[in-house]
Amino acid sequence: SILDDLAERADTEQASQDLYGEIRETLDKLRELVSREYHEQLAELYSVAVYQLAGSFEKSVVIQQHENRFQALEQDPMSVRAGKFLKRLFRKAGRAGHALLNLVRRAVNRPEKGYSAPSQQIPLKQLVEYHLFSQQELPRWWINDDERLLLEIILSLEEFLAEFCTSDRSDDEERSELLNLVDQFKDRIEEQQQTLTQELQEDHQAVTKLLLHHIEKAGTFEQGITFYTTNRINRVKTRTSQVLEKHAGKWQEVLDALLEKTSIINEFLAFRNRLYSLSSQFSERVDQYLDHSIFSDLAELDQKIAQIHSELQEIIPKKNDKAQLATLESALAELDGRLTELTQTLGEELEDNKLAGMADSYTEDALLMANEVAEDIIFVHDLKTDRNPPAIDRKTIEWRLLVVRSLKEQVLHKIGPDRQGYVDFVRQRLNELNEVQDVIDVNLRSSIELAQKSGEENPMEIARQALERSRLKLEQLQQAADGKRRAIDAVLTDDLDTFSDKLLNLLHTGNPGDLQIMDAKYRVREKAQDWRTVLKARWARIEDSAALLLRFLQRKARKTRTAISTSLGFRTDRTPEQQQAEIANYLTETDNKVEDLPYIYRRLFNFSEETDRRFYIALNENFHYVKKAYDNWEQGFSATFAVVGEKGSGKTSYLDYAAADIFTDRSYTRFTLEETIWTEEALVRRLAKELNLDGADSVDAAIEQLNRKRKNRIVILESIQNLYLRNLNGYQGLEALLYIISQTKEHMFWIVSCSSYAWHFLHQTTQLADYFSHILETDGLTPQQVESVIMKRHEASGFELLFESNETLNKNRAYRKLMDKEDEAQQYLKETYFEELAKLADGNASIAMIFWLRSIRAYDDIHFYIKPLEVTSLELVEELTPDILFTLAAVILHDTITAGQLSEVLQFTPQESQLILTRLKSRGLLQIKNGNYTLNHLMYRQVVRVLKQRNIIHLY
Repeated sequence: SILDDLAERADTEQASQDLYGEIRETLDKLRELVSREYHEQLAELYSVAVYQLAGSFEKSVVIQQHENRFQALEQDPMSVRAGKFLKRLFRKAGRAGHALLNLVRRAVNRPEKGYSAPSQQIPLKQLVEYHLFSQQELPRWWINDDERLLLEIILSLEEFLAEFCTSDRSDDEERSELLNLVDQFKDRIEEQQQTLTQELQEDHQAVTKLLLHHIEKAGTFEQGITFYTTNRINRVKTRTSQVLEKHAGKWQEVLDALLEKTSIINEFLAFRNRLYSLSSQFSERVDQYLDHSIFSDLAELDQKIAQIHSELQEIIPKKNDKAQLATLESALAELDGRLTELTQTLGEELEDNKLAGMADSYTEDALLMANEVAEDIIFVHDLKTDRNPPAIDRKTIEWRLLVVRSLKEQVLHKIGPDRQGYVDFVRQRLNELNEVQDVIDVNLRSSIELAQKSGEENPMEIARQALERSRLKLEQLQQAADGKRRAIDAVLTDDLDTFSDKLLNLLHTGNPGDLQIMDAKYRVREKAQDWRTVLKARWARIEDSAALLLRFLQRKARKTRTAISTSLGFRTDRTPEQQQAEIANYLTETDNKVEDLPYIYRRLFNFSEETDRRFYIALNENFHYVKKAYDNWEQGFSATFAVVGEKGSGKTSYLDYAAADIFTDRSYTRFTLEETIWTEEALVRRLAKELNLDGADSVDAAIEQLNRKRKNRIVILESIQNLYLRNLNGYQGLEALLYIISQTKEHMFWIVSCSSYAWHFLHQTTQLADYFSHILETDGLTPQQVESVIMKRHEASGFELLFESNETLNKNRAYRKLMDKEDEAQQYLKETYFEELAKLADGNASIAMIFWLRSIRAYDDIHFYIKPLEVTSLELVEELTPDILFTLAAVILHDTITAGQLSEVLQFTPQESQLILTRLKSRGLLQIKNGNYTLNHLMYRQVVRVLKQRNIIHLY
């Protein structure tokens, strides 16, 4: 039935289902045949059959003993021979006694009696049960026959996938071969069915012969009647069931492993086809780009030059100076204009860098596609099919990592901008085109001057030769462009084939040697465990106690020395000038480090753009909390919802995905307060604009219209920390909003977001939290979630990580004990790094990404080298003056602020406010946009930590 279904699907062209999808369904059905439930039932089925057969016999029968029970046989042991000898003597004595008795009976005229031959009582039902349960080999043979047929089908499917489904086969060829394979197996099944009756007859004869043999012996001294007890039968049944279950279980394990192997090959081929399709699309885009930007324009230009060249040849013999001059001037103007257009277009292409962008996009799509393959697989190798069941070896391998690494090494690195030099290619073509323009311009202008002078030289011949040279350069330019096209196509065909063939061969042949080579870590340097490293690690284990005591004493001595030095005036702090230089260096270094990263890495860790849903990590990831609030509101409960979190903690992303998941069939209005508006009038104007409140010029008028409206019943308002100004009269806007929410919440579902520090400050002043029934904080990702934020993005890049130690870690006794165990040492460094990162980031995802990017010391084609976190960089703003610290606190509490607003908050003069903000911007602590100052996100955590340590800002 499974083969019929496969043949029917393979013989039907279905646009919605490819060949590998059809085989996937077939493998799923085969998996049902080799399921554990089926194999576990085999022993039970055999037991039921035995009981059913034995039940058709009588429980006990009596028969006359066969002559074989008296005559010694060759196979009988000496004890049985002796027993049979005695039985013969007793039988002769019995016969003699019976004959003598008959003589006496005849003498007295009594009738003679017949001789009663020796008989035996046979427990037939129990005998049949015992000896059929003792037949372990026979059902094992039956299992082997069935399972080996399944084995042949699975191996043939694998062979078909691995050997026939190659890149140069068409879909029709693959389907035709699959149909041939199905026909072969149908013939094989029919052949097995035809021989099944004969095999069963032979098995029946063997079993019958066995039972008759034991029936002859049963009830004699050779096999007493007490032998066939219920307990003995149950024991042999249990033993046989265990043997059959174990045997079937081994078959099931082998077939499962081979099915999984075939499925992996099938899925890899499906992935390969998608990759080929992606490569084909990329190749087509490259061809279209080259045709549009180079080939078609050059062909048109070459055709125009050829036309002008032909015109010049016709006019050369005429020697009409005016005609020659007009022709040359016209040719120069036409060609110069056309070449100017071409060089301008090519120059724009050089600035846009479209080829590199297409390559980066292809690389990103290919890596994301590769990231969808199975993370780990069971690698099957050393299959021995001559055994029943076959022997097999397995091991778990990191399949996704192997695919990504091989794809990058074989294809992506070769197609990337660094290897292909797309910018240099376009620049070289532009230079060559400029050369052509120079040749035409200089020569044609010279020809025009010569025509005006009417000299001896033929100006038309000079122009004609110049055009010939120009056409030759254009031909060389086209050849160079065609060479680039062939180089790209070679990577997308030959190298892509090499990548897929290598991995497919690895899966199919299961050669552990190939795996060892391919699964090597591609390390740039080998960390050999020489005797010094081993000795150092062992010595570290020995000196644990001494090292611990020494570190404790050193810490105490250092603290004491620092305290004494400070009290005596010997300890000096850094000057503000040094501090300012360090901040600038820190910011510059961070920007440069990010710019130097590979394209794919910059894309993955660009926290200023919308987060890819696959990489989104949040405390309330399934949005159950906001869904619950919305459901309550729809049921008549006046629910309101607030999202609170630090800058960069994911408030906007949370609202993006919550709105997409929950409000799919409901319209809503969403807007953000980018600037501080703290008056009631400004708030009403903004609400009137966003919510279409015509003529609403007061809070009461806005409330009246909102309660009347039937549209925009869901409002998402972001950044309400921009609705107040921290002075005596600066809360009008916020208080007006809270009043509007309280008066309209029965008819409108309000969702707001606010920064953490502003939220907690405003709750102390206006009881802000009391106005919201549901509050979600996006801060406080766990260390595991922080690690997941980083590693999910990193793993999608395909790079491997090597964590490095520093002087402090090298002195750590726990790490020194692992220095001769590379994998364990790397795991320790990784755990130590992420523990420290979680503390420094305080659960903020974007802050964690900043520190992660700063921790990248270097990278190559395979690895990213991660250095320990720079703890000292957190104190860069420690020694700032109180005025600056309070200014920074105001920026954090208000999110954005102007010089005038800062003047009202801190009671500075406008000039002082502007001066402080300008100084902080020049030092890199602040950024400005549309006249509003906000904190530089690269310095957010450092500033917040210092302000919290100085007790200037709080989270109550």
